[in-house]
Amino acid sequence: MARPSKTGVRGLTKKGNRYFIDLRWREPGTNQLLRHRESLPAGTSAAVAKTRAQKVLSAALDGTYVTREEADEGTEAVRTLHSVLDSWESHMEGERPKSRASRQSLVRIIKATAPFDENPAVDEIAPFDLERFKAARTKSGAAPATVNRSVAALMASLRWAAGMKWVSRDLVAELAAVKKRQEPAGRERELRPAEGKRLAKAMSGAPIRPLLITALLTGLRRANVAGLRKSYVDLKHMKLRIPRDTKNNKVQVTDIAPALKPVLVEAMGHYVDRNGEQHDNDSKFVFLNTNGMHYTPDGLSTEWAKVRTKAKLKPTRGPSADPDGFRFHDLRHTFASQVRRGGAQLDVLRRLLGHSTIALTNRYAHLGDDATRDAVAGLSVVGG
Repeated sequence: MARPSKTGVRGLTKKGNRYFIDLRWREPGTNQLLRHRESLPAGTSAAVAKTRAQKVLSAALDGTYVTREEADEGTEAVRTLHSVLDSWESHMEGERPKSRASRQSLVRIIKATAPFDENPAVDEIAPFDLERFKAARTKSGAAPATVNRSVAALMASLRWAAGMKWVSRDLVAELAAVKKRQEPAGRERELRPAEGKRLAKAMSGAPIRPLLITALLTGLRRANVAGLRKSYVDLKHMKLRIPRDTKNNKVQVTDIAPALKPVLVEAMGHYVDRNGEQHDNDSKFVFLNTNGMHYTPDGLSTEWAKVRTKAKLKPTRGPSADPDGFRFHDLRHTFASQVRRGGAQLDVLRRLLGHSTIALTNRYAHLGDDATRDAVAGLSVVGG
C-alpha cells in the first residue's frame, strides 16, 4: 500500500530537515487508486510529522480520506504553528511596522516555550496546550501580564490564520475561551512633591532633560518621546500629531503646553555634545543625544536610569527593586493625574493620553472625587 520508511510510519520519509508523505492505496469499495503527496514545512518535528502521516494513513484505511481540492500542487497540506507565526509576522510587518521588535520577541518566546517548541500542527492545538504554555511561562518567572501578552500574540496569529482559512474559527474560539492569568490592579504611581524636587535637580544639565520635560508635559510614552520627529510638531496650532502610535496603531494628537514650546524649539534647533558644545540639529528628529544620533527607547532608558539614581528614585526591577519604585512610564501617570486634578473630564484625558477606549482612562476617575463632592455639597431636599 505504501512504501517502507525508516521513520517507522509508512509513507513518511525525511530528506535534510524536511519530512515528506507519499502514500498510495486503493479506496475501499471503489478500488480506485489514490495517492497523497505532501511536503511538510522545514523544521517540523518528528512527532508532528508522524502524527500527520498516521492521520492520513488512518483516513485512507477507513475510507474517510478527503482530497484537498483547494490546494494547488506543492501547497502545504498541513500548517504548523511556527509557519503560521512566521507568515503572521510578515503580514504584520506592513500593518504595524513600529511594533516589530516587540512582536518578534513574542514570536521567539512562543516558539521556544513548551509545548509549542515542538512546532505542532496548528489545527491540532488544544486548550490544554495553551494551559501548558502559560504554566511554562509562569515557571520561567514571567509576570501574569507578560504571560497574557504572549498568549495575546499567539491568539492574534491564530485569528489571522483563521481568516486565511488555515485553521477553523471554531478551534480559535475554543482557545480564546481559555482564561487569562489574573493580573494585579493597574499601577498609578506618580511623582510625590519631594520626589519632584529631587528629580528637577537631577535633571538639571542632564542630556535627556528636554525629553523628560516633554514626557511630563504631554504624557507621551517612552517610545513616542524618543522617536519624536520634527514633522509631528505643529507650533502654529500648538499640537503634536503622532501618526500610527506605537501602542495602539492610531494617530495621537495632543496639545503643546506653553511651557513646552521653548523646549521643543531649542531641541529642534541644536543639540549639545558631550563636551558641552552646540551643533545644529539637521536631522528629522526633535531630540538628539550627545553623539548627534536620535534616541532609541533603550538608549533613553539607559540615560533615565542615571537621572533616576541621582534623584534617589528606586527602580522597580533589578537587585535594588522596590515595588514602590519609579519608572519612566510613571511620568505619564504623573501627567494624567495632574490634568485630571486640574478639572479635565475623563474623555478629554482619554484623548490626551491616546487611549483607544475610556475604560483605560477610568483608572484616573477617582481623582475627580473632590469635584463631584463639591458638585453635590449644596444640594438640599426639595421643599426642605
